[in-house]
Amino acid sequence: LLFLAFLTSLLSWGQIFESFESGLPTSYTSTLSNVTLGSGTWQIDDVVQGTTGVQTGSYSAQIKSAIGAQIITPTLTGGVGVISFYVTASTTSGAYQVNLSTDDGVTWSPATGSPFTISTTKTLRSITINNSAVNKMHAACVWLYKRYLEVP
Repeated sequence: LLFLAFLTSLLSWGQIFESFESGLPTSYTSTLSNVTLGSGTWQIDDVVQGTTGVQTGSYSAQIKSAIGAQIITPTLTGGVGVISFYVTASTTSGAYQVNLSTDDGVTWSPATGSPFTISTTKTLRSITINNSAVNKMHAACVWLYKRYLEVP
């Protein structure tokens, strides 16, 4: 499972911040569905509100160790400058994929350097995108390990 705290520091591009404090389900569902969070409507598949890997607040997004487990941002306006988030895993190694879309999620391309390795040590990951056309971001399980993401 991957715990995700998600912050896109979009500087002059625009900005979205999500702490996952409310709106995520407490049990896994293996169906892509919409959830309303503080920053807008996200799409999730096998993601729950977790308490592991939390950087601030009480909760994180916990992505299940399963093929297809994923979380997708709301539509972003103004493009993306830098994506920043804390990430940790419940096992000693693993990986996660960060993808970007310029057509509202119809097609996806991996962020530079993706997939990223992950460990049990909570790490702040910052990915420079600097693309005014990007309007959605997607994080997915690549290797079958628990992952936790949390916003800085």
